[in-house]
Amino acid sequence: MLYFVGIDKIIITLKNANKALIALAIGVQIFTYILYNLRWKWIINITDIKVSFKQLLPITMVGLAVNNITPSGRGGGEPVRAYILAEEHDSHLKDTLATVVADRMLDTFPFIVLAIITIAGTVFYFQMPTWLLIVLILAVIAIVAILGILIYLCINPNFGYKIEKFVLRIVNRVYKKGSENMEKTIHDNIFGFQETMKVLISNRKVCTIQSHCHS
Repeated sequence: MLYFVGIDKIIITLKNANKALIALAIGVQIFTYILYNLRWKWIINITDIKVSFKQLLPITMVGLAVNNITPSGRGGGEPVRAYILAEEHDSHLKDTLATVVADRMLDTFPFIVLAIITIAGTVFYFQMPTWLLIVLILAVIAIVAILGILIYLCINPNFGYKIEKFVLRIVNRVYKKGSENMEKTIHDNIFGFQETMKVLISNRKVCTIQSHCHS
């Protein structure tokens, strides 16, 4: 973007912009990062993971940084967050990944609503190519489908078992040595992920967090 737009033009634009509004935008962004971290901390408090708000903040920032440099935009940093939290605070990856997924699920609900409103507004007030409109609608449908699969995985043990079998078939084709240990590891992680997600979903604190996110 910098190459095609031109760094010199961006610098000129910033110089001519309202400095107070730029400072306000930076302040709002910093406050948003703090809220991201606080929401994730509330979710983590439901589990047995011991980490303070101060210790969690740099992990959150690393995840957001990875999101900014990956094509997915909103998903690349989530596994990184889970991995760093597990490594730095002596926790199981299945538990830290569950907290990240729960955090992303809470973030997805308002995102879907805003996406639908945006697409509807674009149709009524702007001229958009039909192919682009179809792509946007399919993208929202894909997000809803992925969210539905995650929720179903969390509440249905049989579905988790099917995913486990699917993963094992792939693993057994490319990984022959120590396959029994690998199978046990995959089973323990999927089962542990489901159990942690059930705790997060059933806990009243998650409902409170979700209501705060919507408000």
